Amino acid sequence: MMALDYGTCLCTGKYEKRSVLVRMTVEGKLIVLDDVPQGACPLCGSRVYKTDLLACIEATMKRRQIILTLD
Repeated sequence: MMALDYGTCLCTGKYEKRSVLVRMTVEGKLIVLDDVPQGACPLCGSRVYKTDLLACIEATMKRRQIILTLD
């Protein structure tokens, strides 16, 4: 389980936890991920994701690209 404390932004605001919808295009096809955890700074609007989450999404998209090329 990932820790969801995002810490403090460079502007000194504290990142707030939220869930977002992420849209990306892979091999010309739209991929939508729902309920993705994100840290958002209420002062400057900066957004951050946990490194392990990004690695998981990247690995998933790489597998998805392999599947799409086999279609």
